[in-house]
Amino acid sequence: MLRYLFLTISCLLLLTACGDGLTGQASGKNKDKNKDAVRTAFLDQASPKSCPECNLGGADLHGVDLTGANLVKANLIAADLKGTTLFKAHMTGARLDGAFMTGANNMRMVNMTEARLDGAFMNGADLLGAELSGANLSGTDLTDAKLQDANLSGAKLLGANLNGAIMNRVNLSWAKLPGADLIGANLEWAKLIGTDLTGADLSRARLIGADLTGADLTGAKLDGVIGADFTGALNVPEKYLTDKGILPPPDPKPIAEIDNRGVVGIDVSRYMSCEDCDLRDVDLSGLILDGANLNGAIMNRVNLSRAKLSKANLSGANLEWAKLIGTDLTGADLSRARLIGADLTGADLSGAKLDGVIGADYKGALNVPEKYLNN
Repeated sequence: MLRYLFLTISCLLLLTACGDGLTGQASGKNKDKNKDAVRTAFLDQASPKSCPECNLGGADLHGVDLTGANLVKANLIAADLKGTTLFKAHMTGARLDGAFMTGANNMRMVNMTEARLDGAFMNGADLLGAELSGANLSGTDLTDAKLQDANLSGAKLLGANLNGAIMNRVNLSWAKLPGADLIGANLEWAKLIGTDLTGADLSRARLIGADLTGADLTGAKLDGVIGADFTGALNVPEKYLTDKGILPPPDPKPIAEIDNRGVVGIDVSRYMSCEDCDLRDVDLSGLILDGANLNGAIMNRVNLSRAKLSKANLSGANLEWAKLIGTDLTGADLSRARLIGADLTGADLSGAKLDGVIGADYKGALNVPEKYLNN
């Protein structure tokens, strides 16, 4: 009996916050008064949680699993969503301005069409495949965010911080990014058709394969851009017109030494302490990098074949599609590293730490610690 009474009260509280369920109008003066009770009732629901048009402004929802939740047009202004899982959540038209979503560990395929996210803190958020068309992200902090395959067409990102963001294949067509910080962002194969990039800073951004047709680059900073083709782009600053930004990877300087395997030695000082470095597509084959700190390094498609990385720190590194053929990884720390598509043929993993490794195929690898063989 008490259980049914509790459920009845919970439902009444949700209705108070969400209105009549049709018009979505809150109850006015009771809205703020009941906010804490509504939050409690909301969290007590079984998943997926449902609270369209709820007033959850300022709510503490950090670390909560909201997979598939229905929060369409909900008020989450300044809510604490740090570390929250919003995988495939429905948040069309929601108010998230000023919300705290730093390091939200899974917002993949979330639907935030026409949501307000201006001034939100989303640095490091995982938004792979997210639907953000028409959303307002002006002034939003998206530093190092993961936005691969996301749809931001028509979105407003005025002055947004996308420094170091991973945005492969993102759709930013007709989006507005004047004054945005895109320094070091990865925009490979991105759709930037008709995008407003006036005054944006794209220094050292990767634009290989990106479609810039009709993109407005008036006053944009393009120093060190990699792989850009400005054909069809508008108002490209004159000094960049003869430079398509195609820059080779770092060319290590050989030195006159040969190790006991006959591999020519290389001056590797620049790579020995390279935490969070961007080493995508770099050829480091044959280098002696024993004990190197490459924690969190971005190393997609890197060539480390026959390199020596004994006792190196590669925890959290992104080594997707890397060549690790014959690589010495004895005693190396690869915890939480991403190894999707990596070729480990002949790689020596004696004593390596492989806890939480993502996507590794150990077929052909040598001396894989037994406890990881069935993982």
